[in-house]
Amino acid sequence: GAVWLPTAYMGIKALEKYNLHSIADSSSEELLNHMLETWKKYTPHSVWECYSPIAPRPSKNHGKLVREDFCGWSALGPISLFIENILGFKAVDGLKKEVVWLLNKDKGTHGIKNLRFADINTDIIYDQDNAITVSSNKRYTLIINGNNYTISQGKNLIEI
Repeated sequence: GAVWLPTAYMGIKALEKYNLHSIADSSSEELLNHMLETWKKYTPHSVWECYSPIAPRPSKNHGKLVREDFCGWSALGPISLFIENILGFKAVDGLKKEVVWLLNKDKGTHGIKNLRFADINTDIIYDQDNAITVSSNKRYTLIINGNNYTISQGKNLIEI
């Protein structure tokens, strides 16, 4: 059958719930690569309702292609799974004013810009020199691999 993004998303989140983070993260990466290859190789270049499980193409339903430009549930992959499982931002809590980041240094320079939660707007960028640059309009706690850092308003530099 077809790969439906809500089902794949639920499976990945279930793996995380049982602390199988590396399988969840690698499954996310495989799924996003499949979506990307479909986008590259199949015209029109689009996000599809569901995907073929064996080839980089959209799935078919009763012999007809599924819907293109389907950014409802299919956006769970390129948005949520990318932020949570590829970049590693596992939790963003506006009430606690904290962000939990499982930083993977092997991914090179990466992070997130213009992350908004509660009344906070922040940029969090890791570079390959083992430094994290954080800009924020308000104070919050950034938890990186279990270590707490107080982020002040303005520009912050964290050496790891």
